[in-house]
Amino acid sequence: MAPKVVVITGCSTGMGLETAALLAKDSGNRFKVFATMRNLAKKAQLEIAAGSTLNKKLFIRELDVTKEDMIVEFIDRINREEGRVDILINNAGVGHVGAVEHVPMSQIRSIYETNVFGLIRLTQAVIPGMKANRAGHIVNISSIGGLFGYPFCDIYSSAKFAVEDSPNLLHHY
Repeated sequence: MAPKVVVITGCSTGMGLETAALLAKDSGNRFKVFATMRNLAKKAQLEIAAGSTLNKKLFIRELDVTKEDMIVEFIDRINREEGRVDILINNAGVGHVGAVEHVPMSQIRSIYETNVFGLIRLTQAVIPGMKANRAGHIVNISSIGGLFGYPFCDIYSSAKFAVEDSPNLLHHY
C-alpha cells in the first residue's frame, strides 16, 4: 500500500517539527511527509530530527502560508508528483504578546495572515483534490490561547479563537 502523502506547515520548531519526524519514522512506512517552513535557513533542527528518513520519507520544502501564489504552486507540484495530498496538518503560526493599543495594524494583519488566512488558504488548496479522491484529513493545530484569552495576548488569542471556530468556517469533506 502506498504511503499517505502528508503536508505539514510550520516545521522549523515545536509541534510541526516533532510531528513531521514522528510520522516519517513510522515503522509501518505509512507516511511520506512534506515538512514545510517559511525560512529554509531554519531547517537544521528538523534535518537532525529526521535522521535517516531525510530525503527518503521526509522532505523539507519552503512554504510561506501568507503567499497565495506560493501555496497554489506548492500544492499543484505535490499533486503532480504524488498524485494527491492525503493529510494536511495546518500548524504554521506566529505568537505575540503585547498590549493591543501598542500593536500596529500592520503587525496585527501579519499575525492574522499566518495564523488564520494561511490555514484557510492551504485548506482551500487541498480540498478539491480530497473531494475528487473522496478521501483526506485536515488537522488544524491551535492553542489553548484559542480557548481562553490571556492578558496581553489579545491579538494572538483572537487569531487562535478564529482557528478554533474554523470547523464552522470550513466545511468538512
